[in-house]
Amino acid sequence: LYYLLKPNELKLFDELSPQNKSIFWEKCWADRDPVPETQTNEYMEQYMTRWNHVNRVFTHGNTEGWRTDQGRIYIIYGAPDQIERNSVGLATNPWEIWSYFEKNYFFIFADLLSLGKMKLVHSNVEGETQDEFWKERLFKGHDRLYYEQFDNTR
Repeated sequence: LYYLLKPNELKLFDELSPQNKSIFWEKCWADRDPVPETQTNEYMEQYMTRWNHVNRVFTHGNTEGWRTDQGRIYIIYGAPDQIERNSVGLATNPWEIWSYFEKNYFFIFADLLSLGKMKLVHSNVEGETQDEFWKERLFKGHDRLYYEQFDNTR
């Protein structure tokens, strides 16, 4: 429920008895069921499919996939329509841009320490990380020409 609930709802959930947590859990999913007439809760199935996917794909060391920035974005927004990747080079740290065309959203992830752990460094989505200096952090300052060329893309 971590990405479904607001902070005050999470606090309430944490304070419930085990029996009341179970009731809360059932109600939470029932409230989000897009077709309550069916036995299947399509929203819950989609959410759990995403949850399982991110734990397979984005787990890094002792950090479970759902606790990573990429895992969180994937769970909340779904699979991106396009992923642009750039691996490590002399001029940059590894980075990815996830684009969601229907909502015109983008998320930029970078491995700022070159340790294989991607962090969200910038997005155009309200409430998500927005860092006006993300390009400077991404481009270690080594190759100004490459930076300026990239600057024209976002």
